[in-house]
Amino acid sequence: MVELVVFLVAGAACLAGALGVVLNSNPVHAALSLVGTLFGIAVLFVAQEANFLAAVQVIVYAGAIVPAELAQLPDKLKALNAPHLRVLHHHGLRHDELAHQVHEAVQLRRVELDETGGRIAAGCFA
Repeated sequence: MVELVVFLVAGAACLAGALGVVLNSNPVHAALSLVGTLFGIAVLFVAQEANFLAAVQVIVYAGAIVPAELAQLPDKLKALNAPHLRVLHHHGLRHDELAHQVHEAVQLRRVELDETGGRIAAGCFA
């Protein structure tokens, strides 16, 4: 009975944290939700008597990977505020449209690279 309660609580914590990662627009809150998910996974490891994996989960991921991602956050935010993105946004181009155009450009370049035998196509991503 206790195992079932631990499983349900840890599983709910994992699901809630995962939803927090996906739904939070603030990257710091999303990272904290990821830490919650990682701790929930660690509890599930402990419930399965995989103590070493639980310790690695907490130390490596929650203790090293998430802080490293948060340390890179200012650079990522600076890249998001790049002038070319502001110009595209100013002209009414939404982010999903921008992502679609970037995807099409990558697909176009892949086709041109295939047609030229691996040579870089002139004018693509100039």
